[in-house]
Amino acid sequence: MAPVGSSSGLEIVDITNPALPVHKGSNGNGGSVFVSGSYAYLAPTGGVSLATARDFITAGAWALGVGADLVNTKAINSGERESVVAAARSYVTAVREARRSMSNPQ
Repeated sequence: MAPVGSSSGLEIVDITNPALPVHKGSNGNGGSVFVSGSYAYLAPTGGVSLATARDFITAGAWALGVGADLVNTKAINSGERESVVAAARSYVTAVREARRSMSNPQ
């Protein structure tokens, strides 16, 4: 299988027979893809929360696109910046713990 970036998102192509590649599916625009050399790094941008952060990281995501769960407009508008900082710290901790669990499997 090979991930291939396209204008419609990430395409998955079976290249078992390079002379006859077979399209296997795509993710649409449900995330961000960064390609470096022969590696594609995925960053989900939908459905990300503290409850799902670990699962995304351990599934291979290199980063997380967090929206409303992190940037609480009500807290920002009322001057409660510390709640946004605390949420960001919680995400950093969740990602670190997920990566640590991958490098030190139980």
